[in-house]
Amino acid sequence: MLTLFSARFTIYTREGVEEMSERIAEARKAIGMSQKTLAKELGIAANTLSGYENGNHKPDSDILVAVSSITGCTVDYLLNRVDGFHEYYNPNNQKKSPAPAEAETGEITREMSIELLKALGLLDQSGNLSDDDLAFLAHIVGLLEWRFGDHS
Repeated sequence: MLTLFSARFTIYTREGVEEMSERIAEARKAIGMSQKTLAKELGIAANTLSGYENGNHKPDSDILVAVSSITGCTVDYLLNRVDGFHEYYNPNNQKKSPAPAEAETGEITREMSIELLKALGLLDQSGNLSDDDLAFLAHIVGLLEWRFGDHS
């Protein structure tokens, strides 16, 4: 469930609010500041800050920027987009899927081809091809040769 909050249209998920609440409290504690002192620095009531830290209130972007500025962490850290206190989110540094394993290359025997065609249901168990099946396969092989062939 998404909640739209504040005139700045900050969007939070329920899980995001819980994580952000924990991060705000962690940032405050990391610099040894009390809720009362941080609330005063932010220009808000201490019970409002307590609400942010408990997940009962959702801070707008101005509050997140101010908490970031006062505590020295990044807004990305407060939003739980990064793990490090001083890190910034970079979508280009996301982990990439590993490359697929390199395919085996080598000779494909007639027997291997027949077994594959049987498994795909293109050949009956006797291994015989009709004239139509043979023409179809010749067309497919021609397309594959064109696609993967040297076009220079």
